[in-house]
Amino acid sequence: MPRPRLPDPVGLRRDELDRLRRDLPADLVEEAEAGGGFWCAGSYYHSEQQVIDGATEHGVRSLRLGFSDVTFLRDVPDLRHLWLESDGVVDAASIGDHPGLRALILDVRGLRGEVDPFAFEDLRWFRAGLGGKGGAMLMPAIERGHPRLASLSVRETKARTVAELVAGFPALEELRISYADRLRSLGDLTPVAGSLKRLSLHMTQLRSLEGVEVLDRLEEIRIYAGPLADVSLLDALPALRRTDLTLAALRT
Repeated sequence: MPRPRLPDPVGLRRDELDRLRRDLPADLVEEAEAGGGFWCAGSYYHSEQQVIDGATEHGVRSLRLGFSDVTFLRDVPDLRHLWLESDGVVDAASIGDHPGLRALILDVRGLRGEVDPFAFEDLRWFRAGLGGKGGAMLMPAIERGHPRLASLSVRETKARTVAELVAGFPALEELRISYADRLRSLGDLTPVAGSLKRLSLHMTQLRSLEGVEVLDRLEEIRIYAGPLADVSLLDALPALRRTDLTLAALRT
């Protein structure tokens, strides 16, 4: 007897392209769309089995999930892009069952379980909060780095310099740091001087741009910060094409 057809063709909801373009790096959106797009499910509307069945039957490779317990992911085959959203603490140990992951987004309040986000050889995009116990769990991996990661987005870091976060990412092209009230300076950015193209610093306590002069390939910089006053070092960057600066000290 054939299995009853799910109410939705995939048992999931297709994520809106406008939202993806607003919230994710453009190259990640492009890759996910080429593979069928991001598909969404949450514990309020979907069962775990619906996610498993829908993703399996229709070859879904990109998921955005609103579940606190995602252990069922071990039964979803061959994920490439995973976006977890939750106001709770997520047991993320089963993420490791997907060695082919290229994007991992952890928009969650906390994490538990053994989680090594940079154990995936092909990982290209990573986003997470570094506050609380969950962030403390991730910091050893951040410090160790990843040879192929191209996009790193972190929030609520306790780092005082940007250099503390990027030393282990020699292929990094995009860096976003937000809500980092301890961040004061850039530090030595030589490890990413040959790769970094886009830099965004939002809601930090950045006081100086000293160190930015080594970023010969930087094309775009966005800064929303308080005490930074002197941006003249940006004038020497040969590849810089776009600046978006909102600085309290420069307001009139």
